[in-house]
Formats: sequence, C-alpha cells, structure tokens
Amino acid sequence: MAEIISVPFTVLWDSGVTESYDPDQGGTATVKFRCLWTDHLRLVQDLVGTRLISTPPPPGEAGSGITSIFPYRYPGSPNLYARSVTVEPLKGSAYQPGWYPLASWLVAKEVIVTCQFGFPKFFSPESQQSDASGKPYTQTSLKIDSEVVTIPNGFLFFPDGTPTFTPFAIFPPQIQISQKRYMLPYLPVYEILTVLSQVNQDVFPLGNFLCDVGTVLFAGADSDVTVNTDGTVLQTVGYNFIYKARGWNNALDPRTLQWTPVTDRSGQYTPYQPGDFSILP
Repeated sequence: MAEIISVPFTVLWDSGVTESYDPDQGGTATVKFRCLWTDHLRLVQDLVGTRLISTPPPPGEAGSGITSIFPYRYPGSPNLYARSVTVEPLKGSAYQPGWYPLASWLVAKEVIVTCQFGFPKFFSPESQQSDASGKPYTQTSLKIDSEVVTIPNGFLFFPDGTPTFTPFAIFPPQIQISQKRYMLPYLPVYEILTVLSQVNQDVFPLGNFLCDVGTVLFAGADSDVTVNTDGTVLQTVGYNFIYKARGWNNALDPRTLQWTPVTDRSGQYTPYQPGDFSILP
C-alpha cells in the first residue's frame, strides 16, 4: 500500500481539498498537490500505484513475481483511494527548458497535480472492503440463477403409483461468477489454457461462502488493454466461472433422484478434470 509520497510536495489548502458524497458513487475527494516539474511523474506513480513483473514469462510458462504498489489512500477516509490525476502548470511559475529529449521544450518549473480520490474498482486484501475473492486488484460480480434439469417421463409417480405422463423439470441453483483482475503486467494466456474447462481442485472462496471441491468450472476469460503510469501496457482480464452445488461430475439418477458421480465405462475418467485455479494471476 502506498502510504507515503516519495517526492517533496505541498497541498494547496486554500482550494486544494474538496470532498463530496453521492448515494450511488459514495464519497469522493479532490486534492491539489504542488511539486516540481521534474518530480511530477514520480508523484503520479506514488498516487495512482502500479503493478510490475521482474521478468515477463517466456512462452509455455506461468508468470510469477508480480509486485503491486496500491494507490495512495486518502487520509480523511480509509475507503477512498487515488483514482485519476491531471497535471497543469502552476500559475505564475517560471518556465525552463525541459529535460532530454525535451530540451527544446519550455516547461513550468512547478506544476499542480490534481488527484481524484474515490472508491476503487479493486480492493486491498487487508482492507475491510476486501473483494469476495480475497485477492487484490480484483472485482467479483455474481449472477445467481438456476439451471433446468429434466427428469424423464415414468420416473416420478402419483400417490396411487401411476407414473407421470410427461417429463418433469427441476431447477437446481447455480452461480455465474465473474472475476475481473485489473492492472496485470502481462496477458496470462498460458495460465488460462492450462485450467480452461477444469473444475476446482481446492475450496473456492466466495465472500462468506466456500464452494466445495469440484463445484466450480473455469469457463473462460476475456481481456482488455490499459496503460500503466509509466506508459507500459497493462491488461484487464475477466475470469468466468460457473458454480453448481451438485458438482460438475455428478448427474441426476432418475431412479433415486440423487446426484450421483459419473465416469466413463472403465470408471477411471470423469467428464471434468481437476485444476489448480491459483495459477491464474
């Protein structure tokens, strides 16, 4: 967590701090920092945070060693973090030649960095506002509904023992889980393909609920490109999972109306193989 700013600065208290509250967006704050032009990029990084990886993974290998520097926390509220910044010259500041390769450009000696603080789309694991996944830079959303399972005609009976004349539908619950990971320093194609269409081999945490082994299927991913504060490319990757309480390798036995494990004829292979979801960054 970025709790300090590493370059000299001052806050413009006359007009530099404003706060507001909106029922839909929550609290927000705007702070104006004053610093030297030569320090403003470092100040921006300290405020917005960054994610880095020491060595990009080679083809065919999983990545590791991601370093996360979380955004600066607004001192007035533990739930507000730096979300965006703008930089403009300080009025009345002297101008000077820029640094290489901008030696021919005139830049202000001092600048104003205006920072917008708000409730982030991602959360710190040590915060009381941690994401349901327990992972940083992650936003989990759910769609809770049900699937349709049909019991064939003749396997249900009326009180007098007469079998039903039409198939009968039941609606077991399921959850569609979307976990969006922000600011990944590389695109984890290898990791995604390694566990695609597999089920969880470990308990899958979901807020105050724990999904049992074999109940969560990794159904795929989508990605989008963003940019780091230093200009390097980052990825926003959405992981999609589907939870079925009955377990993915169980089928409804119409004779007993029980969810029963199924395999191939040899009894050795199940329809869905277990996978280690922790490989997903």
